[in-house]
Amino acid sequence: MELLTKEKVKHVADLAHISITEEEENMYLNQLNDILNEIKKIEDVDIDGDIMISSCDNKNCYKEDTVGIMDKRDEILKNSKLRKGDFIVVPKVLND
Repeated sequence: MELLTKEKVKHVADLAHISITEEEENMYLNQLNDILNEIKKIEDVDIDGDIMISSCDNKNCYKEDTVGIMDKRDEILKNSKLRKGDFIVVPKVLND
């Protein structure tokens, strides 16, 4: 099915300020009609209802969040090698 005519191709070439030969005009006409026919096929597809986005049906599996066990300060400080009062002493990371 022809959606474009030679006159429309000539008109577009004139708008673009390019000169095309008769052979190029036929080539552009065929190529553009092929593209428009493919677009028409896509437009004709019935997409009402469910559409398949992916061919796999993988689902995300999330673990349930749980509250940490070590919520008591004494238990946490008991596991550290060095402490100063209620703080854990860690090695210095930045230079002066």
